[in-house]
Amino acid sequence: MSLTTAPDGARPEDPVTAVRRLLADVGLPTATVVPLDGGYSNDTYLVSGPADAVLRVDGHQNDTLGLSRADEVSAIRAAAARGIAPEVVRAGDGYLVTALVPGVLLTPERSHDPAYIRELARVLRQVHAIEGVARVCDPFWLVRTYLDGARGLGVTMPEGLADVLEEVDAIEARARERGDRTAYCHNDFYRFNVMDDGGRLMVLDWELSGVGNVYFDLATPAFHESYTPAEERLLLETYFGEDDDRHVAALHDFKYLNMVREVGWGLLHAGLDAGRPGTAHVNHTLDYHATALHFLGRLRAGFVTAYDS
Repeated sequence: MSLTTAPDGARPEDPVTAVRRLLADVGLPTATVVPLDGGYSNDTYLVSGPADAVLRVDGHQNDTLGLSRADEVSAIRAAAARGIAPEVVRAGDGYLVTALVPGVLLTPERSHDPAYIRELARVLRQVHAIEGVARVCDPFWLVRTYLDGARGLGVTMPEGLADVLEEVDAIEARARERGDRTAYCHNDFYRFNVMDDGGRLMVLDWELSGVGNVYFDLATPAFHESYTPAEERLLLETYFGEDDDRHVAALHDFKYLNMVREVGWGLLHAGLDAGRPGTAHVNHTLDYHATALHFLGRLRAGFVTAYDS
């Protein structure tokens, strides 16, 4: 169902009113909703009553990606069975309701705790052990599809991007030569998608999940949290049982690819916003184009971390 217009084609509703209408339609007419912080690709709400849950109202990036929503739900259910994701309450066209996970989001400080890094590696092994879900989201495909989508929306590609994409091609060739492991991956493994439920880590937001390269997941916290070489080796040793130079080189490659993904993601969403003037985000005021230029600028300056380490 559409959340952009009221029934019978009346003028657009405000987002919260549209969400209340959706909840009534799916059998939760007495639930109350409050927008949650974050949700940079979709809008998210806390749903209270009769049981607390989280509602995700799908944004428009999947119009470009075309990933199967049914397979996403299957992956979340498989992860929930492993105790690393919330239970699916309801799912339908344009929305997903999952059980509320009690606990707190991980902080930047906690992300550098050696105990957390070890637990992160353990959880990633659980994610990568998911089987039976055919959804594919290769990180090289993801980067190129984001950029193709942005171009299709009329977004001008920034200066210097062509050189960066040549390095992406080189990274893909090295990954094939190494024979990197593929498995079911989360592909969005940021700390703001990981909840600490009393010492147990729960993984949120599986929208980009699919079969891909395991180093992409490993590199996401490494690049975003500016891990030190010692922290990276701890992550690799815990995950692989070793931290040899081959793993270190692969992690560096996929830190670079994570940075390029942010460029493509930012440009695509800048284009999506430009095509929907007046559309408000209930969860944030992020400048997507500036975000893309930030990551591209750091890459061109020789960095493979999101921020100064």
